[in-house]
Amino acid sequence: MSFPFVRLLDVCYPRQWKIVPNSQLTSTGYPVYGANGKIGYYSEYTHAEPTLMITCRGATCGTINLSEPFSYISGNAMALDRLDEKRVDQKYLRHCLEHRGLGDAVTGAAQPQITRQNLDRVAIPLPPLDEQKRIAAILDKADQLRQKRRQAIALLDSLTQSIFLEMFGDPVSNPKEWAKEKLADVADFLSGGTPSKSSPSFWVGQIPWVSPKDMKTVIIRNAIDHISETAVRQSAVKLAPANAVLIVVRGMILAHSVPVGILAREAAFNQDIKSIVFHEGIDPRFGLWNLLSQRSAILQEVSTAAHGTKRLDMDALSKIPVLCPPIDLQKVFTNHHDKILRSLAISNEALFESEGLFRSLQHTLFSREADDQ
Repeated sequence: MSFPFVRLLDVCYPRQWKIVPNSQLTSTGYPVYGANGKIGYYSEYTHAEPTLMITCRGATCGTINLSEPFSYISGNAMALDRLDEKRVDQKYLRHCLEHRGLGDAVTGAAQPQITRQNLDRVAIPLPPLDEQKRIAAILDKADQLRQKRRQAIALLDSLTQSIFLEMFGDPVSNPKEWAKEKLADVADFLSGGTPSKSSPSFWVGQIPWVSPKDMKTVIIRNAIDHISETAVRQSAVKLAPANAVLIVVRGMILAHSVPVGILAREAAFNQDIKSIVFHEGIDPRFGLWNLLSQRSAILQEVSTAAHGTKRLDMDALSKIPVLCPPIDLQKVFTNHHDKILRSLAISNEALFESEGLFRSLQHTLFSREADDQ
């Protein structure tokens, strides 16, 4: 049985609301959603009901998010207002758009964006409402399984941080009075770069090219994008070695969090990231958790560039405190970390299986409609 396709603009009204300046964001009030989800709070709200939105600017352009009730959807995300609920189930629409992807609506290489005009080309399959709800319910259950796996991984990460703090204390206040150095005195920094998009051969290779969207886990094993050895030789890209620590130093994600991770293999990385290679005397994984355990303090050092982008400048990065306990004690910590990593490997395998199940269900539930387009 085939289902008709309808234009997205026929069932909702995409709208960009006024951007809330970063200077007006607060720590309490109504949640504000931007390009990367929740970015802070504000004294007003634009939407009383949960509302779908599409990230319409930046590297995460095309990402679908759902707001909480009584939220402000800022202009870097496009709210799908006036949804025709008699024809479209909101949960179905979210799953449908996530499965379809919005790459064909994105324009701009240097600054990707989605405009309302570009969304005019987006069409979705529209089965009867009861069938939409059935599809959404199946995918919601599969998604819940994925979320539980991710929560288990997050708990293991928090256990590592608890062990670090128990053994060494907070690096900022240093209650155990360890020797302490500035990050610049115990590590070397590398800056990243982006190979030219006008050279397709640069983007066909086996070298992971890490960008902030890849830094969702503490251990960075791979990246969405890969580049060639030619790209490394003929562009500003640099390779960071395995066990180098990566930290995001530019981008709107710094409005609410500071992604930090460690490379499991040699990799390239973009200009929004700095690579940190610790000197002898600081175990790389100890150094990693030294940074992770003080993310809140690092976040306080984030500033705003003239054009509005958040940044962690080199001076602030260089002055981050690093505890310097005996290397043997650092190794005791990394041995604990190894045990947790083994548990993480099991959890990651379970997550991989749940991700596969979700994608398989997506394909099964949407492929018929796609074949009939």
